[in-house]
Amino acid sequence: MSCLRSTTATHSRLPGRASRGGRYRYLTGLTWPYDTVNAQSARDNALGLVEQDPNLPPGQTATFENELTADIASYAVSGTPDYLTAQFAKVQTWARANRVKPWQILVGEYGVAQPSHNTLGDPLTTSSAWFSAVLAAAHAMGFAAAVWDLDSGFGITCGQPGTARLT
Repeated sequence: MSCLRSTTATHSRLPGRASRGGRYRYLTGLTWPYDTVNAQSARDNALGLVEQDPNLPPGQTATFENELTADIASYAVSGTPDYLTAQFAKVQTWARANRVKPWQILVGEYGVAQPSHNTLGDPLTTSSAWFSAVLAAAHAMGFAAAVWDLDSGFGITCGQPGTARLT
């Protein structure tokens, strides 16, 4: 079986992103799919938090500001269903060239991390839209998919057990 690891800068690395790097602890509230007004607000909020952080070493504030601005600009492209479909189409092209059946490809390690890692808190408001978009793109290509939950031992939702459904 082949395995596609999430390589896009989509929801796997923006909105609700796990702390891949120090600057991401400041970036919260991005929605899926990309929305210009929302992204500007999230960027402005993040930059304000960066500027207020007394623990950043000299020069780190400017670096974080530049990186966060670049992250938001990248998300304007990658934070769309069309981008997801295009990424999966690349995998489909590779699979055809290498005689790999679509159902032999597992799309895994994507999900939505609660910024607080509070597994009993409310899920991010755009979580279901993100999951639906990934699943629709993967299934349109004939790929298998698995959801991993960073926050709570492989559950697929946040909140009290049994209170939500994946549709």
